[in-house]
Amino acid sequence: MTLEAEIARPVAWLLQETPLTNTQSIEPIPFSEWYSLTARIPDDQQTLWWLMGMGAKVKVTAPTAWREILKSNAEQVLAHYHEEN
Repeated sequence: MTLEAEIARPVAWLLQETPLTNTQSIEPIPFSEWYSLTARIPDDQQTLWWLMGMGAKVKVTAPTAWREILKSNAEQVLAHYHEEN
């Protein structure tokens, strides 16, 4: 599958040092501190977990299914902090 995402500078640096795959492309987004990432990646849980671990430093735009999973996970985490004890 093809991953498309906007990534923060530290993630761009990390992926240049340790690429997700040899097919990845990282380009600066004009007039922004962010970078555009495109990479052919496996459709697996390990890669999805890695993306979750990047938190707010990665904004997945495709595939849509992964974007929705990441969004749902972020909403669940946020809900934990809004719960009253």
